[in-house]
Amino acid sequence: MSRRKKKKSAPEPAAPKSLVLGRFFAGCRVRVRPGTQDPNFPDIPLGGWSGTVREVDLKSRPALYLVAWDERTLEAMHPVFRVRCEREGLDEESMWLADNDLELDTGEPLPIEQPGALVARALDPNEPGDRVRAIFQLTSDDPLPEVNDDTLRVYHHHLSERLKFPFAALYEDGPFLQGKVSPILVLRLLPPEEAEDEGLLVEVARGDERLVVPLTALELAEEDPQAGPIADYASWLEDELGPVDNKSQPGLTDLFPGPTSGHKRHMVWLFLQAGLFTAACGSLVGSVVGALSWGRTAVTVGAALTGALGLLLGAKYGVIFGAVNRIRTGVLLCGLFGVLVGSLLGALLGAAVVAFVGTILGSIAGTLAGQVVAALGRKPLSAFSWAMLGAWVGGLFLAYSENADLAISGAVTGAILGGVSGLLLPVFFLVGLGLLMTFRR
Repeated sequence: MSRRKKKKSAPEPAAPKSLVLGRFFAGCRVRVRPGTQDPNFPDIPLGGWSGTVREVDLKSRPALYLVAWDERTLEAMHPVFRVRCEREGLDEESMWLADNDLELDTGEPLPIEQPGALVARALDPNEPGDRVRAIFQLTSDDPLPEVNDDTLRVYHHHLSERLKFPFAALYEDGPFLQGKVSPILVLRLLPPEEAEDEGLLVEVARGDERLVVPLTALELAEEDPQAGPIADYASWLEDELGPVDNKSQPGLTDLFPGPTSGHKRHMVWLFLQAGLFTAACGSLVGSVVGALSWGRTAVTVGAALTGALGLLLGAKYGVIFGAVNRIRTGVLLCGLFGVLVGSLLGALLGAAVVAFVGTILGSIAGTLAGQVVAALGRKPLSAFSWAMLGAWVGGLFLAYSENADLAISGAVTGAILGGVSGLLLPVFFLVGLGLLMTFRR
């Protein structure tokens, strides 16, 4: 006799009763008698499995013992047993077994019995995981396949046969924490070769605008016939890759495309993008200030003018932000943040103006390079990103041609200061916001 491997509660056994009614006690080394079968999976034999008694239930007749399996047993477990435990939500590392299923472990381990012919249960059409297994012609004992080019190609074929295009859906698009939900018309499923970190992509129409978005970003009503296949696909993708953030991130994400799966990884990548972007800007400013005669003046004037503009805009927004969130000093936080961001942008603008020959020619060259790469069938960056990259390279080259030593030292110093600023600014804003929230009206 035995019990399911998960047990909600078991009473603490009294020591005197364990001596009278139970042959084993907590901490006792035991092993499973030959010929014993798992009650949940009759085709899995347990003979020879060994471990340590963790809990005792003397209210059951016969007594039950929670046995935690030892390393030898865990290593010898059949992989199908592990798959079934995960599927059924059971604990593979321990099991409740009856008194007559166990014997003392004498130190001479019995051979661990292995299953013969395994009998997989029929796939359950009401279980999302089994519906996914059916797509890949797997049994209920098989783990879900990992997400890769081959499996995405199979799932693409499956969805192409079941989704009827075009169909209506909702899509949430917008900057971080300010998403906007808008109705869209889903036009087609893009080829699997164009899949990205977010999985398969679809082409959609939003008014007169055409967009390419992840399939998992679509929101459909439950009664929509398209919702079921998409929900199963999204469930499989999340099980294998973790939660997928499908909201588009403007600006930095476009300049530095990268992984977006998983909340923690996504946030780390956003901070890294900010640091990389501001380090690149700082290197341009530093090289221009060091190598070009008017560089320091232009950077100072640009930082002062846009810093003042940032103060005004930040303070104006801070009044609204403070009123909505009942924060007395919201104008202080937003105003200070506006000064810092405005000054950094102004310094970059001043450097770009002084080195305009290099930045303009560089942006043209960058745009042409992007068109050539796109013609070859690849698009790692947008046209705007190629232009910005070219302008950055052109400005650095102009400063280097004027004074190589000063340009290099200035670029290194500027990159360090810019990278640190990019990493600290979001932290400053979030920490400041957290502190101000403690003084809400």
